[in-house]
Amino acid sequence: MKIQYNKKICVVGTGGFGRETFLCLIDSLAAQNIKAKEITCFMVADADFDEKMIMGIPVIPQSEFDPEKYEVLVGIGDSSTRRKVVASLPPETKYTSVIHPNVVMSEWVEIGEGAIVTAGTILTCNIKI
Repeated sequence: MKIQYNKKICVVGTGGFGRETFLCLIDSLAAQNIKAKEITCFMVADADFDEKMIMGIPVIPQSEFDPEKYEVLVGIGDSSTRRKVVASLPPETKYTSVIHPNVVMSEWVEIGEGAIVTAGTILTCNIKI
């Protein structure tokens, strides 16, 4: 499944799931002959901004996030933290979805905006994400 995006992609979060999200993005975009490192950055809260590069891509503080430039993938595993971070983003923020190329998915699955489906996932029927 092709990843749909109209702007650069900003992965929110640099912890374990943020980095896994970036790896999923690398594989998904490679299937489309797009180099993820050319269109991606990480974003962290201003208070946590202490690295300018992670995994070879730039890191920006949240105060520099511009929803006109970026679509977002929220790579934060903890649901309460994820909700707080999403609530702190500008209301005009757009979210993209990424589905790893080796995901097995039936035709009866609906994937919504902002979903991240990682390698090895099997989605059978009557599933909405």
